[in-house]
Amino acid sequence: MDGIQTKEEKTRISCIIAVTCWIIWKTRNRFVFYQCKPQPLLAIKTILSQVEELAALNNIRTVRRFCEGPSTNPTSWTAPNAHVIKVNFDAAWLASSGKAGAGLITRNANGEFVGAKCLSFHPESAIMAEATAGLEGCKWAAELGLSEVCFESDSKELIESVRGNIKRGRWSLYSLLSRIRECNSNFSNCNWAWTNRKNNEAADHLASLALSRSS
Repeated sequence: MDGIQTKEEKTRISCIIAVTCWIIWKTRNRFVFYQCKPQPLLAIKTILSQVEELAALNNIRTVRRFCEGPSTNPTSWTAPNAHVIKVNFDAAWLASSGKAGAGLITRNANGEFVGAKCLSFHPESAIMAEATAGLEGCKWAAELGLSEVCFESDSKELIESVRGNIKRGRWSLYSLLSRIRECNSNFSNCNWAWTNRKNNEAADHLASLALSRSS
């Protein structure tokens, strides 16, 4: 690997080599011990899938480093009140394909990383992608059994729509906003807050990851 310049490139190539050797070894063992005929195309597909999963896990670790520990920088992410879990969410939408990715990050009042999640879907617009990400964050918090939650996004329109009169917002968002309002009833204390894009960087990173994996 002498001609490879960056540490990231060396890590990626090492990962591909390790996964390839492992899959070849498993394929060989299945043939020797179970007489399963090797299927080269299936082996290649498995290798590519495993490499992608490892790359995704590496990106999750990068996101986690964004999330662990509160910062003294006043322009950075701020921790919620005691006993409250903050769910930051964001969406990335590609108009040409209609595909979108959502990133969700949970942290506690000490600024400690609790969990992360990403998913892909096909909304009709960027604002619908943001609303869907918000709904998924709300549903996820309910599934986790959280009681006091703060949902935070860098979409000012969405936050204002959720907090205001949903009938005055975009008609295309009404169904999603109604479901968000219904989901809010799962919590004893629920707040929706806006933050700037820089402060939502971790969720944005996961949303971009989800979108890239769906392409």
